[in-house]
Amino acid sequence: MNKYEQIAQDIYNDIASGKYEPGSQLALEKEMCAQYGVSRITVKRAVDELV
Repeated sequence: MNKYEQIAQDIYNDIASGKYEPGSQLALEKEMCAQYGVSRITVKRAVDELV
């Protein structure tokens, strides 16, 4: 599994579990980059996969 796919799956699971309420904002790209140890491009691709 690619890193962006793993991040997308984590975000999806957080949404499905109710961590993010409808209309709430996801963590900032910079925070996700630090959390996963990846570049902005990887985080952006993960979010784009979900959109």
